Amino acid sequence: MASYCGLKVHTFPGQPEIKKDLGGLPMRSRGDRGQQPLMVEEAADTHARNVFPCGKRFVRETPVLIPQGYCSNSCANIGDEYLYGRVWFWPNEVNAGFITSEQTHYVNVWNAHVDKSVTISAVSETNTDGTTLNYTVPFTLGIYQETIWTLTIEQEGPSTQNAYYRPTIDGTQYELHIIGSRLLWVTPEPDWAKTPRIRYEFQTAKSMNKYYVEQRRPLVVEPRRKIIVTFMVTEVEAQEVFNTFSYAHDKILAVPIYNEKMFATSLDAGLTRIVFTESHEYNWNFNNLCQHIIILDHYNRMATVEEIDNIDTTTSVELTAGLGQTFDVNYTTVYPSIPGVLRSMKWQEHTEDKFNVNCEFQEFWLSG
Repeated sequence: MASYCGLKVHTFPGQPEIKKDLGGLPMRSRGDRGQQPLMVEEAADTHARNVFPCGKRFVRETPVLIPQGYCSNSCANIGDEYLYGRVWFWPNEVNAGFITSEQTHYVNVWNAHVDKSVTISAVSETNTDGTTLNYTVPFTLGIYQETIWTLTIEQEGPSTQNAYYRPTIDGTQYELHIIGSRLLWVTPEPDWAKTPRIRYEFQTAKSMNKYYVEQRRPLVVEPRRKIIVTFMVTEVEAQEVFNTFSYAHDKILAVPIYNEKMFATSLDAGLTRIVFTESHEYNWNFNNLCQHIIILDHYNRMATVEEIDNIDTTTSVELTAGLGQTFDVNYTTVYPSIPGVLRSMKWQEHTEDKFNVNCEFQEFWLSG
C-alpha cells in the first residue's frame, strides 16, 4: 500500500508502477488507453473515496477490505475495474481426485457490489450424496460482505462423485461442481497356486534412418501396469466378487500388487504411521510407483484404501490421514495398490460351490 497526498492507495499484484499525480489523484499507465485513476482510500477513521476507471465516484463510511485471494485471482489477470459491481463465487469446481479419506474445502461468496446488498435465496442440490455444504438460506450479504462455506467430501459415498450445488443469488444462478472417484475393491485372497503376474507396458516411438539404424524414444515417463490374478472363491465370496465386478465394469478399482505383500505390527484406528514386520526395500512398485496402499482383511472381508504421504524408512510408511478403523494384524495384509480398470474376467466352475475367477486389470491413466 502506497500513500499519496494523505491518501492510502491499494496496489494489486501485477499493477504497473504509478507514473505521476494529477489533481491529487494517483494515476497509472494503461498503455494505449491512456492513464486511468487508481482506487484510493482515505485513512480508516475518515470517509473513503474511490475513483474507478469509468470516472464515477462514491463515498462510503469504511475502507474496502478485499478478501484475500480475490486480487491474485482477478486483478492481476483482467484488471481491477472488473473486481467490483458483481458477486464472486469461488471456486466453481472442486476435483477431489481419488477420495480415500474425508476432505475439506472452502467456498467463498463475496458481494463486490458498491451500492447494494444481495440475497442468497436458495441452493439446489444434484447427486450430492457423499458431500456436505454448510450453507444457510436465505442469507443476505451486505456491501463488500463475504461468507465462507465449508464443503466436506466424505470417505463413504458413490464410487463416482459428480455433485452439483447451484446457489441462486439475487436471481442469478451460480454453480459448484464436485468430481472425484472412490476406489472399489474385492477382499478374497488370490489363488497362490497360480502366482499373480504383473506386466509393464512401455510406449515408445520408433524411427529408422537410411542406414537402417533404429532409434527409440519414450512417449511416457512411467510404464503402464497390468495385473493378472486368479481368485478361488466359494459361496459368499463368489457372490461378492460377481456383484462387485458386475458393478465395477466402468468404475475404478484399487488393485493390489499381490506380489509385494507386507505385514504390519499394528493397524489401530487413527494410526498415521504403519510399521512393517520386515523391510520392504526390495518391493520395486511400492518404493517407486506407489501412491496408495490397500489394507485387506481377507478373513473378515474388510478393506480400506489409504493415500501415502511418505515412505520414510525401509520398514514403515506415513499416511496422509489416520486409519478409520482397527484391523486385526493376524488376518490382515498390506499391499501396494494401483487404480485400475477390469479388462477381462473369466469364470471357471470346479464344483457346485467353488469357482476360479481369472481377472486382468489395467492401470488407470487420466490420459487414457
